[in-house]
Formats: sequence, structure tokens, C-alpha cells
Amino acid sequence: MFSLLSLINSKFNRVFYFLLWFILLLVAGLRYNVGTDYLNYERAYNNSDFWFSEIGFIWISKVMKYLGFSSQLYFFAIALLIQVLVFKSLKKYTENSRVFYLSIFFFITLYYFNHSMNTLRQFIAIGIFMLNVENIIKRNFLKYNFFFIVAFLFHTSSIVFYPLYFLCKMSNKVIHMPKIRNALLIISFALMFVRFDGLIQNLVLKYASDYTYVYYATWGADSYIAYDLSWQMMLVLVSKFILSLWIINNINVFTNTRTQKVIFNIFFIGLILTFPLYPMLIFRRFLFYINIFEIIVYAIFAHANKRAFFLFVIYAIIFFIVNLLSGFSAPLPYTIRIFGN
Repeated sequence: MFSLLSLINSKFNRVFYFLLWFILLLVAGLRYNVGTDYLNYERAYNNSDFWFSEIGFIWISKVMKYLGFSSQLYFFAIALLIQVLVFKSLKKYTENSRVFYLSIFFFITLYYFNHSMNTLRQFIAIGIFMLNVENIIKRNFLKYNFFFIVAFLFHTSSIVFYPLYFLCKMSNKVIHMPKIRNALLIISFALMFVRFDGLIQNLVLKYASDYTYVYYATWGADSYIAYDLSWQMMLVLVSKFILSLWIINNINVFTNTRTQKVIFNIFFIGLILTFPLYPMLIFRRFLFYINIFEIIVYAIFAHANKRAFFLFVIYAIIFFIVNLLSGFSAPLPYTIRIFGN
């Protein structure tokens, strides 16, 4: 609501924005036992016994432990770090305040804010990954590699999208050919009805040596790899497909600057991967790295087209409600803890 109010042209729009910023930080920073891994992170922090191997996250956890942070202050600091990284990225890639505020609205309603409270390590890596896109735009390969190493130190899954630097350039001509663009999207949507979970499970068991990935294919298979296309998800994905066709056939909206062109290319690559892979949770989480750029694309398009504004806002609200009611990322019941151990 505050993100939409901040779109009003008045002297109060910055007030609404700072209120929104503060409220989001309080919601994420003061939560207690929200998300599937909250208690695991709390236990790991209190006991200095970490089940993951990412040394970047372990290091900042140990620093906060050394400084005497309580577990609740620890979660507050992590929430602050994620919010700074994401909001700084959104500000960097949006050309004016209205698009920026809209992108925040979509960050909340397209459920990325909720995910950020559940996948702490990955969302720090996503925030760094988002900032790193500037080095794709400026074609600074050296800095790109540096930022990628930092992101990798917080979540090893980020390595999957290392080739994005090259893919953005290689796919540029294809993406700007209308017939191929539409054909790729339609084929991608059709593949949503083809099940890949059995094949993927067998490949992971055959080639993965890391315990984490073997877990996904064995004990965690029902949650992470199992193909789950409910009618609610189908409704969301069909709506996304229709809106995406509308966007990709108005590509002129995204050709004003090199920044917009690169953001659109990343969005389109994510879009093509989304439909066949979205029904499997593990890939849904992998795709956060590039799918999060849809919030910028939607914001740019909604800002440029009044009809799109209303339709995308309605779609985003429905998307949020469907995910919330389905319990995705376990945001409910929401509990606040101000003073904790």
C-alpha cells in the first residue's frame, strides 16, 4: 500500500517511501520462527555449528556472535543487509522515482520479500548478483568476476548463472527478433506440461557427490524435485504467460537505454526457463537470481502504459494472495519477537 501511495505526486511521497522501508525492515527483522529454516539458523548461530559451507555467511555470523549480537539482532542485521542490497539495486536500474516505487511494490507482491525471510544466504547472494548486473551493462568482466566470487561465498547456487555475462550478449539478436521471441515463449509454456522430475532426480543421484544435492534427490525429493502443478499455480502461470506475451511484443518500451536492454534480456532468459521448471521447487529457487528482474520490467511497463498499470497491479496482488494462502515459504503464522536471546 505504501509503495503505491509513494507514486502520488506530492511532497509526502518520500515520507511514504521511508515509512515503507522502515516497516519492511521491522517485519523482516523482528520476525520469530517465520520461514522453514528460521530455527535452524537460530540454532546454528547460537551454537556456532553451521550445517552449510558458505564461508561468507559463516564469517559474518561469527563476527556478529563475537560482537555479542542476540539471535534476534542477528536476524535484524541480516534483514537490513538484504534490504540494502535489493533496494540499492532497484534504485540503480530504474530511471525515475515512480518506476523505483513500482518495483518495490512488485518486490513485495510477487513474493520476493517473503522469500527473503526464508532463504537468507541465497538472498544475500541474490542482492550481490543484482548489483553485479551493472558490470554486465558496463562490460566490466574483471569486476563481474569479483562480485561473483563474493556472491558465491554466500550461496554456492549462484554459480549456475555465472554464464549470464555471455548469454546476455549472445542472446541479444535472437531476443530482438519478434517471431523467434514469441515462438520461444510458446514452446517454453508448452513444456510446462512435460514432467522432468524423474530424469532430474536420476541425474542428481548419478552425478552429484555433494550431500546437499543428494538430499534433494532422496529425502528432500518430495519437496524440492517433485513436479507440483496445482490449479492455483496453473492459474498464476497462465496469467503470467498472457502478460508476458504482451510485454515481449512491446519491446520498444525497453530499448531506451543499455540498462533497460540488458534488464529485458535477463528477464526474457528467466521467462523461457520459468514455465518448464517452475513446478519444481528447487528450480523455482534457482531462478530467483534472474526472475527477480521481472519486478523492474513490470515496473517499467506499468509506468509506460496506464492499462498495464492496473492489470499488473491486480495480477501481482492475486499472485501474492495465492502464494500466501498456499503457505509458500511458510510466512504464517507470523510472530514478532522484540527481545530475544
